[in-house]
Order: sequence, then structure tokens, then C-alpha cells
Amino acid sequence: MSDSYRSARVDISVEVVGSFTVVVVSGELDMSTTPAFSDEIGRALSSDTKGVVIDFSGVEFLSSSAITVLLTANNDADVSIVVVADSHVTRRPIELVGLDDVLTVHRTRAEALESLSPA
Repeated sequence: MSDSYRSARVDISVEVVGSFTVVVVSGELDMSTTPAFSDEIGRALSSDTKGVVIDFSGVEFLSSSAITVLLTANNDADVSIVVVADSHVTRRPIELVGLDDVLTVHRTRAEALESLSPA
């Protein structure tokens, strides 16, 4: 599976890595781009996947609406969702709302994928 969404402010791509799905986001996740983000997460969760990684490594702005999408997806998902947040721009909002108590947050995609793999 390879899918993507592009606009002037955000680029969202979906990749399959082994039996996991990685949603890679770059740019700004605000009220105008969050619907596309929600759609891509929905597609990732409806695929035959064993877990989903949301990679925010390239995100320059993370809005409360994007955090709501993450929380809703996590509550509705039948598989584990983990997040890559490697900068203050993404990590701080996640920590402020306590989402890091609900979702596992990693600094790298490799760490996130490893956390989904059985020991």
C-alpha cells in the first residue's frame, strides 16, 4: 500500500513496513489539513495491518484538532498506534494534553517499529 495526500501546507504519505503501516506527516497539521490527516489514518487502520506508526518527524505545527484525531483513532483502533515525535514542536503539545500517557511516543521511526514487533 502506498498512498499520499499533498497540499501547499502538508504532505501525508502512507507506507507499509513489514506488517505495519507508517503514516508520515510533514508540514503543518492545522484545522484545514487535519481532515486529510484523519482520512489517511482511517485508511491505515482499515488496512490489514498489525500496528500503525504516526511519524511526525517533519511536522512544523501540531494543532489541537490533530491531537483529537490521534486520540479518537487510538480509542477506535483494533491495533496499536505509536507516535514518532522528535521535536519540541510535536512533543510538547502531546505532553501538555497528556496524550503521552495514552499513546506510546518515540523519538525515531526505528524505535516505534521495534516497539510494535513482538520480542
